[in-house]
Amino acid sequence: MPLREIIFDIETTGLFVHEGNKIISFGAVEMVDGQKTGREIYVLCNPGRDSEPGAFAAHRLTQEYLSQFPSFADQAQVVREFIGDSPVIFTCRTSDRNGTPYTLDRAFLDTELAAAGITPIGEEQ
Repeated sequence: MPLREIIFDIETTGLFVHEGNKIISFGAVEMVDGQKTGREIYVLCNPGRDSEPGAFAAHRLTQEYLSQFPSFADQAQVVREFIGDSPVIFTCRTSDRNGTPYTLDRAFLDTELAAAGITPIGEEQ
């Protein structure tokens, strides 16, 4: 059976979801047996807040610009359907303050999916 995987990256208003930061962009590509299929998704999201200075310096997306797009919650079902039950490869990994491996992108994605009433990927993988 072919192996379908999703590789994704997000941009956020800041580093930590527990500080109220939000996803502002979500991009993902589908891979089957290690090859890109050409199927991909990219959404911009209105976070309803300004980005922290460090995050803004990285992505340069203003709240004024992002205000024209729907929130992540309004697009969450489309994102979740794209992922399906496939394994997800996270491109951003770090460690928390205790040195425990931590995936910022996964924390953001799972938190925002749950807030939208959609099953987070962490509960299936």
